[in-house]
Formats: sequence, C-alpha cells, structure tokens
Amino acid sequence: MALSQTQEQIVTGLLLGDGCFEFDKFKASRLQIKQAERKKEYVFWLYSHFAEIIKTPPKQRLDTKQWYFSTRSVREFEI
Repeated sequence: MALSQTQEQIVTGLLLGDGCFEFDKFKASRLQIKQAERKKEYVFWLYSHFAEIIKTPPKQRLDTKQWYFSTRSVREFEI
C-alpha cells in the first residue's frame, strides 16, 4: 500500500510535531497518535485520513481522557 501525497504530508507534519513511530523488529513501523481531550476533533480528522490502515477507531483513556489510535505496522513508514 503506497501512501498518498496528503498522507505523506500529514506524517511529515506529525513527526515534526508530536507524532511518533513505534518500530516492530520483525515487520515494520506503525504511527501512534495521542492527544489531549480538547484535540478530539483533530484525532478523528487524522483517523479519517489513515482509516484504511487502522484496525480500530480512536479510543479515549479513562484515566487521562487522552484520545489515541495506532495504525497497523506498514513498511511505508520505514525510514
């Protein structure tokens, strides 16, 4: 699966900000998004751009009220 130009631009912006990759030694990397409760709309906007590589929609932690999701591990995130 190739990332679209929009997805590539979003990933670049996220990595310059507060996005991060989690590396799986055996497969690939996945993008992790974690944001404060006040950024819920932003999290769902990001989700809408990567939905085809996400297994579950964003969830909210009960303790911190933080919204989060992770993509599946995909080789396109390898650096």
